Amino acid sequence: MSNKQNEDPVKQEFRENLTKALIILGILVFTGIICVTVAYSNESVEGDFVEVTVNLETKESTETTTITESSTEETTETTTEVTTNVQPAAKPQVAHDYVASPGAISWNGQVLTRSAGTIQGPSGKETYYNLPMNGVIRNMRNRGFSEAEYPYWIREDGCKMLGDYIMVAASLDIRPYGTIVQTSRGLGIVADTGSFASSNQYQLDLAVSW
Repeated sequence: MSNKQNEDPVKQEFRENLTKALIILGILVFTGIICVTVAYSNESVEGDFVEVTVNLETKESTETTTITESSTEETTETTTEVTTNVQPAAKPQVAHDYVASPGAISWNGQVLTRSAGTIQGPSGKETYYNLPMNGVIRNMRNRGFSEAEYPYWIREDGCKMLGDYIMVAASLDIRPYGTIVQTSRGLGIVADTGSFASSNQYQLDLAVSW
């Protein structure tokens, strides 16, 4: 008879149970090692993914910052260039080197009207004319009398104005363009001339709408 047959049944049962327990324990230990390994691998992969994401976000932020700085620099350069090229508008110089007639400062005499077509005003003989002023205005603009400072308009009494002054024709020999001169209707500005100037240098021809 073999040793197993002679072995005590209790011991034999104990041995079998111990063998089963060892096998189960081995399986559990092996399974635990696998789980730990898989978990570690997952953590490593997740860590790598997080690291890659952070790097990408950091790179994108850096590129955005670079683009913003470049745009700011370009805007600054453009603004500087435009500011540099802007030049202040030259203010027209009004000539005052004319010969003033007696009584040019104040006038209490006759005032030029349509019915009184010719009078003796504060600066000499006065007449009036009513013609298109396009060419006269264009000439004054070319001489520096801008629309902003010297707008063309017609006053309530019919005088054609350039800024604050009545437009008058005069002898350019003694009253050049832009000369301010006293008339019976207020201050005038020399903006035109005429054939009368050859016979009377002090005559003024006022531009009106009558």
